[in-house]
Amino acid sequence: MILDRINDFASDQIDALASGSTTLLTVERFHAVDAFFGRVGALMAPIAALLFLLSGIVAGIKLDSFIAFASSLGLIVALFVAHWCGRALMPSCDGAVANSSAAISSFKVFRVLALFATVGFLGLILFTVYLVIKLSDLNPLLIPLGLALTCGFSVWFLLNPSLVGLREEPGTTPGNDALAFYVFALASFIRLHRILFGLGMLLGNLAIGFGLVKLLGPGEELPDLGAAGVAGTGGLILVFGAALAPVWLYLAYIFSYLGIDLLRSILRIGNPAPPGPAQ
Repeated sequence: MILDRINDFASDQIDALASGSTTLLTVERFHAVDAFFGRVGALMAPIAALLFLLSGIVAGIKLDSFIAFASSLGLIVALFVAHWCGRALMPSCDGAVANSSAAISSFKVFRVLALFATVGFLGLILFTVYLVIKLSDLNPLLIPLGLALTCGFSVWFLLNPSLVGLREEPGTTPGNDALAFYVFALASFIRLHRILFGLGMLLGNLAIGFGLVKLLGPGEELPDLGAAGVAGTGGLILVFGAALAPVWLYLAYIFSYLGIDLLRSILRIGNPAPPGPAQ
């Protein structure tokens, strides 16, 4: 009797958590967050360019090198080109998501997976907080923070599969159910193109700013400059990777989708349509 009550209490709490998550993580709220990070990404390019310029000036003075300053100018030009390319591919990414479609027999399996993703998200957030307390460097935080955000947005998509083109159709074959998971995985990543664009550039700017602060410090020894360089390089990679996120996500998606179309063709061969009525 006591064990039954404990089991019922735990089930009620999990149901309450799932209900609260569904209320919080709505389709409309995702579109608002998506648009917000699109605007953030648009604003981050000039800020990154200013940070590149300041870093180049300071590094040129400390290293007594014109090349460091000239390199920063080259990076600024490359940044605006990458930023333009990323924004130009955003409509293509939106169209790819809108045209992706798959059916699954029941959305209940996604609710179960959403619970696991929620646990992973909370665990990774706690681990990131621990690293913030223990370390004074931003670069080691990027991996656990990125994984936490991946789990967090996975929960959003698992609770709202329509965001990635999935629909519920009872009676769908197990093969088509498996195919729906492939579509879910691919469409989830390209659905995040605008968020990765804005959030990645924001985090990259923070890392570059952190490196600039180290560079502006009193130390002129190689270890001091090296620490600043590591932070700045990590931020540089993140900024360019985020600026080009819609490009590489779109290319990866369309070529990967060829595999999905091939699997669909195989499933149609194994499950031919029933013959029509006799004339």
